[in-house]
Amino acid sequence: MSRPIQEYLNSLVNKQRIYYLDLNNHLQKQGYQCSTCHQNLAGKCENCNTKNKQLTGEITNLSEFNHLKGVNASNNSLTNLNFLNTLPNKAKLKGINLFGNQITEIDFAELFTKFPNLAGINLQNNPISAKNLNNLTTQQFNQLVNHFLKK
Repeated sequence: MSRPIQEYLNSLVNKQRIYYLDLNNHLQKQGYQCSTCHQNLAGKCENCNTKNKQLTGEITNLSEFNHLKGVNASNNSLTNLNFLNTLPNKAKLKGINLFGNQITEIDFAELFTKFPNLAGINLQNNPISAKNLNNLTTQQFNQLVNHFLKK
């Protein structure tokens, strides 16, 4: 069963109270627990009627998430980071996990300027290339190097 990722986000209630958004598209395997009801799973949660809930498409709007500090959107098919520009309080964002997407290009100078408190970013397993690296300040360059040396 798949569902458009933005449709899923729109259906969430109390968005203003969410600090960490988990949109990870991991397949549920036997021995795992349902993230909703915590029942042990064998591929399908009968309580919640979820079976490998796969989110599809792009995130387009996070404007109602006023207190978001972290986003895990790993293992999706996202192609860009434009959705982050819709966050109302960009200084609150501290971490993003975009492992295993289809992001092809990123402007780190723009990213670090718009999100000054970004302390962690995971872009592994993306066909990514960086652009405008010459626009990085010395501090931003050091921040970028530190992100990749921690891996």
